[in-house]
This record gives sequence, C-alpha cells and structure tokens, in this order.
Amino acid sequence: MLSDSIARYTARELAQASGFVPAHWEQLAEMGVLGLSVPESLGGLGGNAVDVACVMEQLGRGCARTPYPFSAVYAGTLLVEAGNNVQHEHWLDAFAAGESRFACAVSEIGARHDLLPLTTRAEPSDGGFVLNGHKSNIWYGEHASHVIVAARTQGAPDDETGLSLFVLPTDAPGLRWRHFPTVDGGSASDLILENATVTQDQLLGPPGEAYAVIRNAERRATAALVAEGVGLAARMLDMTIEYVRNRKQFDQAIGGFQALQHRMVDMLIEVEQARSLSWFAAASFDGSDVAQDRAVSAAKARIGIAGRKVGQEAIQLHGGIGMTDELPLSRYFKRLLAIEQSLGDTAFHVARFSRFG
Repeated sequence: MLSDSIARYTARELAQASGFVPAHWEQLAEMGVLGLSVPESLGGLGGNAVDVACVMEQLGRGCARTPYPFSAVYAGTLLVEAGNNVQHEHWLDAFAAGESRFACAVSEIGARHDLLPLTTRAEPSDGGFVLNGHKSNIWYGEHASHVIVAARTQGAPDDETGLSLFVLPTDAPGLRWRHFPTVDGGSASDLILENATVTQDQLLGPPGEAYAVIRNAERRATAALVAEGVGLAARMLDMTIEYVRNRKQFDQAIGGFQALQHRMVDMLIEVEQARSLSWFAAASFDGSDVAQDRAVSAAKARIGIAGRKVGQEAIQLHGGIGMTDELPLSRYFKRLLAIEQSLGDTAFHVARFSRFG
C-alpha cells in the first residue's frame, strides 16, 4: 500500500519538480516514508531494506529529485545505529518528521569511492573535539540542516579503527561549504572543516568505533540507489515502448519492425536482471557482512551497466527528440548516470565483488 501511495504521489507531484523542493520532503514525512527504516521502538515504521527498495523503485519511476538515499537511508542508519537514547530523542523525531534534514560528510578526495583512507581529524579539546579536514561529494548538503561528519580520533589514515561520527548544524562555525549542481539536476557539496568545535553530546556512539556502522549505512544507501535506478530504467523502457507504438514510418508503427522489437527485448532483459539483483541485495541484510557486500556490489555493478544500456537504447529509439530537454527521457538518463557514479562506480563494485570470491 505504501508503495502504491508513493507511486501516485510521485506521478502527481515529484515528477514535475525541476529540483529538490523542501515542501515535498515534508509531504514524504507525512506519509511516513522518512521514518520507514527507523525501528518502531524509536517512533518509526520499522521497515526493512526490502521496504526501502519498494519505495525507491517508485521514486525512481517518477525521477524524483530527493536526497532520500543519502539522508533517510544513509544518515538515518547512522543515527539509529550509532546514537544513544538521548540522541535518538533529540534528533530522530525531527528527522522522521522532515523538520531536520541530514547530510553525510564521509567521502574524501583521494579515497576514490572507498571509505579509507580517511584523514579528517578530531582532536580532544576542553571536553569536546576540534575537527579539521576536507570532505567531498556530500549529496544535497546545500539543503541539509545538519551534517554527520566522519573523522579520525586515533590511528593512521588507512586504519579501520579510530573512526568516529559527529553531528553538526550546517551553519556551525568552522564549516566552509562549496555547493555545486550535479548533472541530474540535484546538488552536491564540498566541505572544509577549520577548527570546528563539537561537544561530547555531538559524538555519535563510542569514539573510534564507527567503521562498521558507516559501512552498513553505505551498503544500505547503495542498495537504495540500485532500486531507484531500476525504477528509472523501467520507466524509460515504458516510455520507449509507448513511443514506438505510436511513431509511424512507411505507413506503419515502427514498433512493428522486428529489429526494434529485438532491441526492446534486450532492454527488458537488462531491467529485469537489474531488478532481480536489486531484490537480492535488499534481502541480503539478514546475512553476513561479506554476503551483504557481495550482493550489494553485484547489484550496483549491474545497474551501472543496465542503466547505460537502457538509457542509450531509449534515446536511440526515440531518434532526435530523445536528445531534447523537453522530453523527460533526458532527465531519467542523467539521473541514471549520476547513480552509476554515486557510492562507487561500476568498476569499483566489480573489483569489490571479486575480492570476496
């Protein structure tokens, strides 16, 4: 039922938006979507990764420009799993209600798509910490009220131990932002932290033990992106089938040409393979970390390949009109290209999959 409601809302409201609209985020909160993966004991709906995949596929079909994978999934997982009871009470209600929007400052220049090396430092000072470092590729940081920063409280840049999480208002002293548009019509940011001070209350979880939590949040957000990509690709296929049924050449619909039918069947196969791996990834979170990594990386690599194949074929089958901004097709393909580069590109996930045998 929630998936059906999201499908109707996305078609009615989000598909027409030219960018992120805060009012739409609040409406998603009213539908309970933002608290979907928050446990019932903490005031959420208690959904799992499969539920999130259902929602994300529908958001993808509408090409909705929202920070859902990065805020509701990535940041939400960090808050739930790393936060204590006091922090849950302080932040989760506002988070689920859409009153506070969280961005994640984890990635760093030089780490490519990986979590390590991580060089941002958090040094103890006056009962709190002082943060210094440079974060990159913070999706929708421009629209966030808070940012969760991953910083090193001990150890070398490549160490898995010694990572900690801190929550800061985005307008806190010592934070210097650079916002920029992305190819899909969204936005991302770089963040420089210069002697940004935080208190112990802003530390999420025990110091130095955040690596496993970050990796879990990253996997869940990646699985959500895959499901969104499946929705995008499926909708591009639908638009292409509708077009070739109506476009006439030589006094007949071009959809009747067998060569074009073969190409659309290939598109369908790509979509269904990606969808199968998306569901497999979403269902993997009951297994071990290795099983999760394998399933998520396989799905992310597959949607990277399928997204390009489906997108390119859809544009070709539409002819010249497929290149225009007026046709929704171009927005869908740009979003698929952005997903392919987010949280690890295809080459990165193929390599990660191979490491786990």
